[in-house]
Amino acid sequence: MEHQSGNQVTAAVRDLIEAVVRDRLPDVKIEDVRVEHIEFNDEDDDVVLHVTVVFDAGDKALDPSKTSGMVRHVRPKLAAIGERHFPLFSFVKKSEAGRRTAEVG
Repeated sequence: MEHQSGNQVTAAVRDLIEAVVRDRLPDVKIEDVRVEHIEFNDEDDDVVLHVTVVFDAGDKALDPSKTSGMVRHVRPKLAAIGERHFPLFSFVKKSEAGRRTAEVG
């Protein structure tokens, strides 16, 4: 299954997702929230919102109960503004964000 970046995400979608992330993780320093449409070239031709949250939590781990439930908090708000694509979240430490960008690019 191949995938490619698709259309630009609107500022409203990005801002909404970032607001929910910051609200759900108030004790975590969020460095960046990147959102892009990803098209999967398979039999369904699905499009998802890939959300990469870059954070700096020092030596602390993120609370899995808050990160795993992020979709549940974001989806209804996205639907309310007309965004129908499913959000997939990745949480990346700031120290690893540069390496991931190099691997993808």
